[in-house]
Amino acid sequence: MPIMKMIFIFIMNHSNSLLSRLNSHGYHLTAARKAVVDIFTNCDKVLTPTELFFQARQINPTIGLVTVYRTIEKLEELGLVQRVFFEEGRFGYYPRNGAHEHLLICKDCHRVEEFSGDDLSSLMQRVENQSGFEIRDHLLQFTGLCTKCR
Repeated sequence: MPIMKMIFIFIMNHSNSLLSRLNSHGYHLTAARKAVVDIFTNCDKVLTPTELFFQARQINPTIGLVTVYRTIEKLEELGLVQRVFFEEGRFGYYPRNGAHEHLLICKDCHRVEEFSGDDLSSLMQRVENQSGFEIRDHLLQFTGLCTKCR
């Protein structure tokens, strides 16, 4: 099977998986939500809600900014997208692949690479013991310049 056909099948399966997860949690699969999911499925960088809105308007010209925000909120609640924080206090979103991955984010082009293999359990245990705080989740992201932007 040609590589482009395999990539297309993976993207369609991933998009359908996100849509079916939304549907299984009682959310209607509107054309606007499908547009947002399609954009996330095909992206390899962090998208701000505004960027997502402008891209979604190319697919569905009637989509509203509020719909984009609500769809992002639902996807985040279901763990299908991850919020990414920028130094300027802004934030964007990146699609999650299901596993708990950490991110390398390019400060120039916002391209994302995922990495795993970290073991923060001893650090988290030490922080819990010292602070009395019960840690339930964590977010680790590194920012810098990707190979293309260097």
